[in-house]
Amino acid sequence: MPFVDVTADEDKTRSMQIIPIKKSRELAKYAIDNKLTMQQMTEVWGKHAHQIKAGPGSCCLFSQEHIHGSGMPNTTGKTRISMDFRIAEGLYGDLLGRKMPAGYFHLIPDTEAEEERLAQLPPREKSFNNDKKNIFYVANNSAATFSIPVHLQRYMLYDYMNKKGLSCDYELFDLEDMLHCPTLWHLIEDRSANTVMYSIFALPEVETERNRLLETALRRGNIIHFVNEDLQLVNQDDLNTIKQYLEFSKYGRSRLPIGLPLSDTTKAFFNKWSTSLAEYQ
Repeated sequence: MPFVDVTADEDKTRSMQIIPIKKSRELAKYAIDNKLTMQQMTEVWGKHAHQIKAGPGSCCLFSQEHIHGSGMPNTTGKTRISMDFRIAEGLYGDLLGRKMPAGYFHLIPDTEAEEERLAQLPPREKSFNNDKKNIFYVANNSAATFSIPVHLQRYMLYDYMNKKGLSCDYELFDLEDMLHCPTLWHLIEDRSANTVMYSIFALPEVETERNRLLETALRRGNIIHFVNEDLQLVNQDDLNTIKQYLEFSKYGRSRLPIGLPLSDTTKAFFNKWSTSLAEYQ
């Protein structure tokens, strides 16, 4: 959605360039098959790109499969100001690849009244100070976190705590083969402490167990911080929001783990892993 007029031919280098979807798919495959360099891709793709001629009050809708971008240095001496939106249909909430719900984008309220009500709520940070210790929890016990090293999770947790002005007392973890997450349950059921964890997608994948865990934390006044999504479980509104995101993403019942793109590359990796596993056995 452009905020400036880039309809003139001389605006070509400051407007966005785009390639039609069919040709984009052909060129992307050609670049992969022939292992093109950046310079080669710029040269080959540039021959097929055309200028988006648009201005205030108009927008261009395209998919992530369209090859698009600036394409060339801006030689006009004027910048382009525009805003990008991502639109996703709920039907595909679990098939959005690395555009992870709540982390990459947020769901909008269903009504303007609900949006206004949420906007009037007091600052969230005030509710984080409940005089309880904050304990880090890291694990690889869900399909979405299996491949995310705990030290990378830990870096994100520390960064989050610094931004929120919170302290961390110590860290606990679950062994990766213990999918029933005994340490996480211990934190929620037995400790009077807040839990700081990587993601809502590190929660148990079985919905009944997950809901029981979240409701127990809420009832006991133990805050859960979900760092990747910048979500916190403090009140009933938070619980509803978290459940909405997990339902949208079909967490625990999707064809693919959250964060994996439904692509030929994913299929190739799965095939390679399956072959390797068969040889090992």
